[in-house]
This record gives sequence, structure tokens and C-alpha cells, in this order.
Amino acid sequence: LAVLMSHTGMRIAEAIGLRRSDCKVSSGVRYVLLEPNDARTLKTKTSKREIPIVGLAERAIDTLMTGVERHDPLFYNYVRDGVANANSASGAINKWLRQVTGNDQVTSHCFRHTLKDMLMEAGVPKPVQTAIGGWGSSDISDNYGKGYSLRVKKEALEAALSNLLLEGLGTTV
Repeated sequence: LAVLMSHTGMRIAEAIGLRRSDCKVSSGVRYVLLEPNDARTLKTKTSKREIPIVGLAERAIDTLMTGVERHDPLFYNYVRDGVANANSASGAINKWLRQVTGNDQVTSHCFRHTLKDMLMEAGVPKPVQTAIGGWGSSDISDNYGKGYSLRVKKEALEAALSNLLLEGLGTTV
């Protein structure tokens, strides 16, 4: 869950509401389709989006999809009676984060903030950042057209995540 959130900018409810059927491939780009489903709603209209899966998130998705049927939730342990329980997932991940970091102020939502910072540091244009994270925009022209391609968003995520070092492996993600 932490890897998926940190590499995509998904909110915790968005991530735990994923189903195997939300994991797709188009033009050779793996991505997740975020749209409302029976397990969870989306926070805003701009939250509906396609997010490329890159780096360690590809391994995480592969692991999560093992043995899971097409419409089953990937995070089945946080779904009860067909509804995603973001509070339970948030509590678990926040507890883990605080143990790992020793900082009581760190929460699962920090993954979104950190990815936003990494996208800015990589020089990714703000509209592309918005398309990836599902953040709102005050520019009405951002609502015109089809939006950014999966390839553009994938390249932006790869650029942002390129400085992450895999501990002990000496390689970037």
C-alpha cells in the first residue's frame, strides 16, 4: 500500500478501493483507472484519472493481483461487505510510518505531498502534476481536450521517482 501510494500519489481510499479490473494496459503503458465503484467514491471530480504504474509500484501491483479475480479488491483485507475502510487502512499505515520514521506527525497523506514535491523538483509542468495527482485547478482551460497521455504522465512519474534509491541495491527506481 505504501509503495503504491508513494509512486502514484493516490489517496488511501483511492488505493484500497482498487480492483483487479482497474489495472490496465494501453499502448504498452500499465496504469490504474481511478473512477467511482461500489467499494469507494472519489473525493472530487478531478480525482477520476488514469495513473501510470512505474518502478516498485509495478511489482506491488503484480503481487497484489496474484490470485485475485477480475472484480475483487486488491486490498481485500480493508474491504468489508464490499466497502473500502479507509480509516482502518489509514490507522495501520500511519502506525507503521511512525514506527519507521520515529515522527508522530507523519501520515499516509504525506505520500501525496512528497510526490507533489518530487514532481516539482523534476521540472514536471503543473498541469501534468495535476493530471497525475487529481488535484484541482483554477484554470478553466485545464478542462478542455482529452488531457495528458499516459506516456507523458509515465515519463513525468519516472523523472520524479528517478532519485529514489533502492536500499541496498544501489539502483534507482
